[in-house]
Amino acid sequence: MNRDCLKYACVATVVWNVVLFSLVCISAYVRKVGITYFFDDGTGGVGMCLFLVLWSIGVFAMGYHLRKKYIEEREFYRKQAPTLGKEVVEKELRRYCLLRVSKQLAILTIVAVPWYFIVHVRDAVTTFDICAMSLLFVFSVVLFVVYKRCKAAV
Repeated sequence: MNRDCLKYACVATVVWNVVLFSLVCISAYVRKVGITYFFDDGTGGVGMCLFLVLWSIGVFAMGYHLRKKYIEEREFYRKQAPTLGKEVVEKELRRYCLLRVSKQLAILTIVAVPWYFIVHVRDAVTTFDICAMSLLFVFSVVLFVVYKRCKAAV
C-alpha cells in the first residue's frame, strides 16, 4: 500500500506542477513578459520559489493521504459488505470520494479568486485578469454543482 500511495502522490504532484507551469507560460505569453516576471517579488525570486516548493510538498502530502484513505475505506467497505460485488463497492466509493474532493476543490478555487487578485494584479486590472478570475469562479461553481449532485445521489 505504501508504494501505491507514494506513486499516487508523485503523480499528483507532477500533474499539479505541470498545470501550474503551463498557466505561467500562457500568462507570460498573453502579457508579453518573461517567466521571471512572476518570480520578481523583491527577494530575487526566493519567496516565490519557496512558496512553490511548499505548495508542491502540500500537494504531495494531500495525494499520499487521499490515496491511503481511499485504500483503507475500500478495504473497510469490502469487509463490511462481502456480499456486494467488487464493482458496486468501487462505484459507490468513487462517488463518495468525488463528493469529498469536489467540495474541497470548490472551496480552494473560490478562495483562489481573491488571492489571484492580490498576487498577480500589480498594475491595472486587465481583460486577462478578469477572464482568469472568472474561470476560477466558474470552475468553483461547477465543482459545487458536482458536489451537490453527488450528495443527492448518496
